[in-house]
Amino acid sequence: MRVPAIVRETSALNSFTPDIHVALEALAREIESGPVRMLEQDTPDRAFWQLAWGEYAGQPWLAVPWYLSESYAYRRILEATRYFQPGPTHGFDPFRVKKAH
Repeated sequence: MRVPAIVRETSALNSFTPDIHVALEALAREIESGPVRMLEQDTPDRAFWQLAWGEYAGQPWLAVPWYLSESYAYRRILEATRYFQPGPTHGFDPFRVKKAH
């Protein structure tokens, strides 16, 4: 599957802390065979995603419309890499290494 491969590539191309690598691998496995879960972190866009995903929460990723699942997967990568949280990866673009190639 394409999206889990993107999640794993994001992990491989960045020097994240071990907990972030674990979070990214968990996301990749969730997309492959688990149910969709809602965002856990309290962020300004959380209410938007809860509204957009409300009817799909708990369903398999492949049961969700393609565009919605694709955009949500990228948003979940930001959550896994702590993009919105205080700390060393706050505001860090996890895709910038790939963009540079």
